[in-house]
This record gives sequence, structure tokens and C-alpha cells, in this order.
Amino acid sequence: MIYHAVAQNTPEWHSLRLGIACSSEFHKLITAKTMKVSTQAETYMYRLLAEWMTGEQVENYESEYMVRGHELEDRAILAYEMLTDQETKAGGFITSDDKLSGCSPDRLVGENGDLEIKCPLVQTQIRYALTGTIEDDYRAQLQGRLMIHEREWVDVFSYHPRLSIPALRVYRDEDFIKALSLVLGTFKEIMLQKRAELETRFGPFQRPEAPPDHSSDFLTAEEEETLVRSRFPELAK
Repeated sequence: MIYHAVAQNTPEWHSLRLGIACSSEFHKLITAKTMKVSTQAETYMYRLLAEWMTGEQVENYESEYMVRGHELEDRAILAYEMLTDQETKAGGFITSDDKLSGCSPDRLVGENGDLEIKCPLVQTQIRYALTGTIEDDYRAQLQGRLMIHEREWVDVFSYHPRLSIPALRVYRDEDFIKALSLVLGTFKEIMLQKRAELETRFGPFQRPEAPPDHSSDFLTAEEEETLVRSRFPELAK
């Protein structure tokens, strides 16, 4: 794997994701229950081919719930660290060796853990609290991350200011990871063939230059923690 020290939702982060299969979309490759190829795989491939050809993100829609999640994420991270007595660090963006797939953990925990932050509406938080489960769609995403960065577990921490619940720890599912690896490998192989066909028949394509790498400008973990605690002093009590 290759770790890229970039912050989420920056131009550098978006550039790394262009045209490659990302774990947040792995549910479009494999079904959670049957572990078979999803009917969405072909449509997803065409979207990635469009991004590769144009050098531009095809979908960039953010719902009000996604914006809300971004706004609460710093509070959620601090709440998780206080509740678990663990330090976390920025997840950056992690790609496979062939740079054709990747994942973007919200945070990394120690040497073996990964943190997935969710900031749902209160009714969804209540459902998580009472059922102790998350949706099947997240299975491919979380196991995909464990496959790429080879860590042992992901803590799914659902945060709402009105209702605090423990993180749900998801461990590696080797059977699912094996099935996902096979599906993803075939998907990549076909996608490369389609790239070559497009280039031969309709190229060459003029793609925008990748943005400069500003990863060295980002805050260290210690600076980040100090900033978060200064912004949300009520959580540090």
C-alpha cells in the first residue's frame, strides 16, 4: 500500500481518487450478503473511465447531511478519543500498489485500527443505539479498507451531540475480503482494457495537470489536537 498525507476534500485528495475504485463505492462492485458481483459494477466502471479520460470528478454532490457530517467531524473525533482513551491521527488517502484502488479512513488508530466517523440524524442514531448494527452497504466499504491498508479492525463511531453510544468494532472478515479481492481484481483488469481501447480509438486525451502536493503544509497530529480542543473546549472538560 501507499500512504498519501493529504487532507480529505482537498484538491490533492480528489486528484488521487480520480478514475480509481474507492472503498466507499465497493458496494457497487460486490453485494454484501451474497458476495457476488453487483449489477452496479458496469455503470460504476463507466463513471471511473469518464474521470480517467477527463481528469475531472464526475459526481461531486454533497447533501445537507454530508455537509452536517463534515461540520461535526472534529467534535466526533475528540469525543471518540476521550471515550476510548486512544489517540488518533489523520487517515490521509491510501492506495494499493497498482494505484488502481484506494481508501480514505477518517482517522487511523494506533498500529492496528481505523476509525469511521458517522454523524447521523438523531432518529438514525437512536436506531444504531437500539440495534447495535450498521447497514449492509457499509460492509464492503469497511472490509475494503481493511483489505487495502491491512489493519485488523475498524471502529465505527456514530456521533450525535444529544445521544452518545459506544463505537462498534468491525474486525477483518477474511472470507469477504477474499471474495472482494477477486471481484476487484477482475474489475481492474477489465477497466484497464477499456482504458486502452478508449485511448487507441478516440485518444489521446488532454487531461488537466494534477494539483501540486501540499501535504507537507498540513498540521501534525499534535497541532491538529490543539486546534480541535481550542475550537471545542466544552468537549475537553
